[in-house]
Amino acid sequence: MLLEIPSQSAIRYQTTRVKEKAAPKSVNEEVGFLLRLIGDAGEALRARLRRDKVLKRKVSQNVARAYTETEKEKMLALAKDSSSRKSGSPAIYPLALALNAGRRDAEIRTLTWS
Repeated sequence: MLLEIPSQSAIRYQTTRVKEKAAPKSVNEEVGFLLRLIGDAGEALRARLRRDKVLKRKVSQNVARAYTETEKEKMLALAKDSSSRKSGSPAIYPLALALNAGRRDAEIRTLTWS
């Protein structure tokens, strides 16, 4: 059975997911999965969305870069200063660990300090 699925349904889904703060790459993968799941009707909808250039959300191509020595020194100075004052943020001090141990932020956040 071939169903006619309006393009607006997929576009509305994409818009809703982005408003929910889903990453554009995730939205693209979800839409692709749903269209494959639907089968032939999904392939027809994929062709229409591709033709109208609305099949995929634009994905950021930001590439991470390494901190310069000057940037590292400034961050470490800030971390040291913050740890010596009660008004400083306690969350910034583990920065020294991140810079020296090469740990990711999630790894550092889940450490048990004793």
